Amino acid sequence: MSTAPEQASKPSGNWSRLLLNKVVIVTGAGGAIGSAIAYGCVLHGAHVIVADINKKAADKVVRKIINEDETKKECVMATELDVSDEQAIQNAIKAIVDKWNTVDVLVNTAAIFTFGSVENASAEA
Repeated sequence: MSTAPEQASKPSGNWSRLLLNKVVIVTGAGGAIGSAIAYGCVLHGAHVIVADINKKAADKVVRKIINEDETKKECVMATELDVSDEQAIQNAIKAIVDKWNTVDVLVNTAAIFTFGSVENASAEA
């Protein structure tokens, strides 16, 4: 099975500048879908935070992106992030804003499983 960066195409059309210089957080980016999204965002000129509960998986995605294009080194970073931990989310946002001053886009591909009714869900759930 090939990896996401190997399957991506070159930017084209009106979409090619949509993410230029935007700051994008991709959660669950160590997985297949998240890594493909992260790669596509970098390809289209975004600054991308590859966030995953598994830091080694996030680092691997960043290495693949940089190995393909060394000029993307300053445009991508990996971070360990457990999206079920509110304090971890706040810490990650602070680090991102400290580095790039903003967050423009959040793509959540991280999975959290909570059983019960959506109407009764709390922030802790």
